[in-house]
Amino acid sequence: MMVLRILCTVLGAFGLFLFIAPIFRSVFNIGTIAGILFSLLFLSLGLFEKKIGALIVRMCQSRGTTILFMVLVILAALLLGLLAFTGTRIVLASHDAPPDDATVIVLGCQVKGKNPSRMLGDRISAAAKYLDEHPAAICIASGGKGNGEQISEARCIRDGLVARGISKDRILLEEKSTTTRENLLYSARILERKNLPTDLAIVTNEFHECRAETIAEKMGFEAGAVPAGTYWLLLPTFFVREQFALAAEILFH
Repeated sequence: MMVLRILCTVLGAFGLFLFIAPIFRSVFNIGTIAGILFSLLFLSLGLFEKKIGALIVRMCQSRGTTILFMVLVILAALLLGLLAFTGTRIVLASHDAPPDDATVIVLGCQVKGKNPSRMLGDRISAAAKYLDEHPAAICIASGGKGNGEQISEARCIRDGLVARGISKDRILLEEKSTTTRENLLYSARILERKNLPTDLAIVTNEFHECRAETIAEKMGFEAGAVPAGTYWLLLPTFFVREQFALAAEILFH
């Protein structure tokens, strides 16, 4: 029990660091909240194991609280199962190889003024590498212009690719989308209008590939991943956020 308490305490403390630190980089989302709550749970189990055990014993002494405890246990088990399922799907999808002769779609991300954010820069680098290795591939840069962005995300992607030696003639712009679903929906219209291959190589961060591929496949496309790496300090928050987003995509779309 001592080893388990120490492990829970260490995991909880390290988790709090991982999920609180991105807040100071202006990253705050459902992944932040969920990560902090889970970390606090582990920390509490490590520091207050005896008090928590005594509380559970008291709850099980009456029928009403026993039922409440059982409901909480079932809900926790369902949540853990959902997180395990979505987490596995996310990891596996990032290794899906794109089909041969695929059209490349680079999904947009935050632009700071006219410059790509760190994650968008990673996507641009991954796309440039893939396009270098597949010189016949055409690329659609996808993403509209949001608050605080002086140019559209698509235009920022194109400028970044051109700066890395990719011909401007190989890059088409989709500048209206504001969500992943719109990225793919509006890009699909360009595919049809330009008579481009409908097999897709989707460029985005590794944690985002599964949901993007899921949406693309629902639209009737065969899609594979060109994953961009993510800065380690930001990955846990965005990974957990994406687990909830993927669950919503599977359950409600």
